[in-house]
Amino acid sequence: MNVDGLRANISVINLEKTATGAHRCMCVLFAAVWLAIPVFAQTPTAADLTQESLEDLMNVQVTSVSKREQKLSRTGAAIFVLTQEDIHRSGMMNIPDLLRMVPGVNVARIDANTWAISIRGFDTRYSDKVLVLIDGRSVYMPSFSGVYWDQLDVPLENIERFEVIRGPGGTVWGTNAMNGVINIITKRSQDTQSGLITAGTGSEENVEGLAQYGGKIGDSGTYRVFGRYFNIETSTLPNGGDAADAWHGEHGGFRSDWTLSPQDSLTVQGDWFETREGQTLTTVLSNNLPTIATFNDPIKVDSENIVGRWDHALQNGSDISLQVYYDHLNRVDEAITEISDNIDASFQHHLEVGSKHNIVWGFDFRQTRDNLTPGYDVTWSKAQRTDNLYSTFVQDEIRLTKSLSFTIGSKFEHNAYTGFEMEPSAQLVWTPTGHQTVWISAGQAIRQPSRQDAQIEYDVTTFPLDEAASGWKRSSAIRC
Repeated sequence: MNVDGLRANISVINLEKTATGAHRCMCVLFAAVWLAIPVFAQTPTAADLTQESLEDLMNVQVTSVSKREQKLSRTGAAIFVLTQEDIHRSGMMNIPDLLRMVPGVNVARIDANTWAISIRGFDTRYSDKVLVLIDGRSVYMPSFSGVYWDQLDVPLENIERFEVIRGPGGTVWGTNAMNGVINIITKRSQDTQSGLITAGTGSEENVEGLAQYGGKIGDSGTYRVFGRYFNIETSTLPNGGDAADAWHGEHGGFRSDWTLSPQDSLTVQGDWFETREGQTLTTVLSNNLPTIATFNDPIKVDSENIVGRWDHALQNGSDISLQVYYDHLNRVDEAITEISDNIDASFQHHLEVGSKHNIVWGFDFRQTRDNLTPGYDVTWSKAQRTDNLYSTFVQDEIRLTKSLSFTIGSKFEHNAYTGFEMEPSAQLVWTPTGHQTVWISAGQAIRQPSRQDAQIEYDVTTFPLDEAASGWKRSSAIRC
């Protein structure tokens, strides 16, 4: 056992809060079991920092601005990077709380399992103008073009870095990258070899644990597999009582990376996630008008995804990549059963033309099929729908001088709601020294309409009529 790399995460938080006897017993038992398990540390090979220049140490390589690696100091965008070291030292336990560390990102926790997150303000639970990606896979919901943060679960130990762009990113990423892009980049499986077990406990997150193992596949491949469980206690109401927002879930996944040849690499990864949660609603009951009721409502989420990515290096520093992914979701929330299946295939080519042009171009196809049932106060004009999204983009970085570059490009998309759309952008970047950068940019991004915009009927409230009328009556349906 490599004790130097051992990472224990057993903690008790907020000791003033009185725990039940069952809670205390469960925490003690969980800690005892964890201490009895042999643990092997996942310790990636450390880089020899003595061989790096000062300039290299001060520059982080990012990929989210131009879909190719470039130094953070030479990007024409407001980008912030959270590294694994930042994550490790933060003490945070989930992705939404980590985003509190990013300037310009607004994070508000609504209850134990719900967040409102946006970039540059206007955050609600259904914020829909920020594109969120995990290793290039979009996790937005086609029903409202936003993100359910409770089903965005990645073991923090496996995250290499967050790249957060504040401002439009539609030219390379497309739809919904209006106010920004959040790209979560995970570690390669060769960086998570051997075993890892972490465990945690506290007054809110009373049980949390991760078991993971990584190994080799022959001479050309590596892998990791993991299983994670968490249980979040209910939050406390203003009157001192317990809310109905308890939350627990299980998450399993794998990643494998292959070196097929000196020019070719392949990555395959997948996840299965299940969570059970609760919430308290006050809502109109459309099937029992004029009733407005307050009650506790369960939330159930089951999701799976698989991603494959092939990278091929060409001559003169050029490269191409092909990524295909499929994800499935079954979510029950506010009595709405949402079943969706997404298939996406994208191609990208990066090349240099002469000594002045650095070009990235590509195309993408995405098909979304969903089925939505009526909820307590919501009905859909069409239960089932299939949408296709076609897009292509091109971006060219032109080196005007050694310290001055001009980047221009555009995304061209066709969606099922508004048809053809363009998302152009231009950036002028000046680096007078190795430690200073001045840039100016302009761009246009769009938010693709969603099912919630086009095909929803929502009963907002009921109101009494005068005595001549027959009691109560439902309000007029509002169609968005």
